Amino acid sequence: MAKSPWHRRAFTLVVVPHAKAKFRKIKLPYYKLMLTGIALIALVSALTVFLVHYVFMIGDAGRVEQLARENITLKKEKIRYEQLTSEISHRIGLINEKTKVLSTLAGVDQVMNLERGDIPDLNTQFDNQQLDRELPLRKVELNNLQATLERVEKSFNEKQEELDYTPSVWPLISTEVGWVSSSLGYRTDPITGKRAYHNGIDISTSVGTPIIAPANGVVVEAQRSATLGNTLAINHMNGYTTIYGHLKAFNVKKGDRVTRGMIIGYVGNTGRSTGSHVHYEVRLNTKPMNPMRYILNYSTRAPSWDFQLANK
Repeated sequence: MAKSPWHRRAFTLVVVPHAKAKFRKIKLPYYKLMLTGIALIALVSALTVFLVHYVFMIGDAGRVEQLARENITLKKEKIRYEQLTSEISHRIGLINEKTKVLSTLAGVDQVMNLERGDIPDLNTQFDNQQLDRELPLRKVELNNLQATLERVEKSFNEKQEELDYTPSVWPLISTEVGWVSSSLGYRTDPITGKRAYHNGIDISTSVGTPIIAPANGVVVEAQRSATLGNTLAINHMNGYTTIYGHLKAFNVKKGDRVTRGMIIGYVGNTGRSTGSHVHYEVRLNTKPMNPMRYILNYSTRAPSWDFQLANK
């Protein structure tokens, strides 16, 4: 097959090494020059694409590294936020509890309604700006609660002498001893089987367990009763009277002055009783009150459902 004129076209390159040398002719076919040019263009294009891609890869690597650093920072901030909010929530809880019991005891009428507040969900992804907004709010809340507690404690201190004569502790030798087996209110009488109002609480424990005075006062009764067996009564001089029933023995007598924490008798099973326990009453101007309201240290060892009675 005959070649086309395009294939027959060529360029002649004359090479002269120096002035006296013979020149040489180099014949370069046109199509080869074209192919060489195309190859060079393709090579330059490929190099250009590679370089552009390499530059973008370097930029992407930098962004990935920056994102990784930001992610580590966010994780650290989240841990810091979790620790601070946990500590704040715990402190708020303690302040709430202490403020409520002190408010009741000190007779503070208007104490702000204390709540823990809504701590944001820690599973939510927070950025630094969000964390910086949330943490100060939690700290402000804590400061407000602390200020409320200080006001209540001031009232508490002002009434300290009165409070010394107000029942306020678990009436046994230790908060680790005994449990509430019967509460204040209507119940089925364990002896008669009939519905009857129970004026106090029954605290079950072993015979001989020491009973203590929950506040300062004077013993006004130390005698045997048909129903409560060996019975003690203490007048706390401010309208409050406490009564203790079913004792095994007395450690004080009528007319004795007692102070909070003094042993006044021992748990027994005398009178109308189905087991060893102490019947404990708190009366205000002869009216039966819920004794759980006057046992402020009970929450340190009692099931939560028992402590709820203190708020009723």
